[in-house]
Amino acid sequence: TPLGAASIAQVHRAVTREGADVVVKVQYPWLERSLAADLRVLRVALFLSGALRQHGPLFEEFRENIAEELDFEREARVATEIATNLGDETGIVVPRTLASYSTARVLTMAWHPAIPIDDGPALDTRRVPREEIVATLVRAYAQQIFVDGLFHADPHSGNLFVIDEAGASTAPRVLFIDFGLSKRLSPTLRKELRLGIYALLQGRTDDFIAGMHRLDMIRAGSEPGVRAALGDMFDQLEAEAGGSALGLSGDRILGLKDRAKTLLFETPGLTLPVELLLYARTLSYLFTLANEVAPGVDVMKLTVPYLLRFLAGQDD
Repeated sequence: TPLGAASIAQVHRAVTREGADVVVKVQYPWLERSLAADLRVLRVALFLSGALRQHGPLFEEFRENIAEELDFEREARVATEIATNLGDETGIVVPRTLASYSTARVLTMAWHPAIPIDDGPALDTRRVPREEIVATLVRAYAQQIFVDGLFHADPHSGNLFVIDEAGASTAPRVLFIDFGLSKRLSPTLRKELRLGIYALLQGRTDDFIAGMHRLDMIRAGSEPGVRAALGDMFDQLEAEAGGSALGLSGDRILGLKDRAKTLLFETPGLTLPVELLLYARTLSYLFTLANEVAPGVDVMKLTVPYLLRFLAGQDD
């Protein structure tokens, strides 16, 4: 009986020969054999339906992410690197990987007693301060995204927990699991993100569109429609911000999310790089989860110092 089961693996409790409590993530054995054929069928179906041109980037994101998620050795390396990057954040725990009990399709990690991050009654029973949980989580993601450039890209309640320990009522620690879906931002994208955020904050539509062209986001002949849709979004952002977009609260950011999704999916000729899609999705998930766990915490306010550090930096 697994502790949990997902689309590519099951997770089981176990004890090593040395007596250590662990969890073992075991990949379904048929996945590797069937993946290539299944992806070909899906691509043909999208092509025949005429949807491949519009949803090609989403298909590529799905294909690349599945291939990476199936490589448990990669997942172990990423988890170790992120744990090192977050070493100064005492409120974050990344389970240690036991290399001698792991392979490309079996991943064994140290077990920690934990409470799901969205289990409000359990957290309240143990007097765990939800605001501190969210603050720790947001700091960790801001560090990963804006400073390190390598981030855990699946921040939902099935992958984030609170360590169940005596000190949780005063200094709760957040447990990260499942690093299969993670992303390292390329130097080119980090540079363009910086320039794009500058343009967004200053309302410079021309500069923003120039960056979109550099990333091949606008197909030939589609700029007028993209410019019009982008102009509407900039106007809404300016109205919501009342001056500086850095002053927007987290709930207003969530409100603007739907406008951005409309811009992406309903504007002909506009596509996003796969890296950028995952980046945007991760931030969206993070804001949503934080709002569910502790609605009173202003996620944007916590993020601003890291964002300013990112804007002040330089990439090679």
